Amino acid sequence: MPKAHPALFSHSELKPLSWEIITINFLKIHPSN
Repeated sequence: MPKAHPALFSHSELKPLSWEIITINFLKIHPSN
């Protein structure tokens, strides 16, 4: 899985689905290219 900003995952109770949604949104806002 791609690395993301630690600030977005400061809560360890995030569900896998939520993690994917946040990651996808993060990649859309901050493209790795």
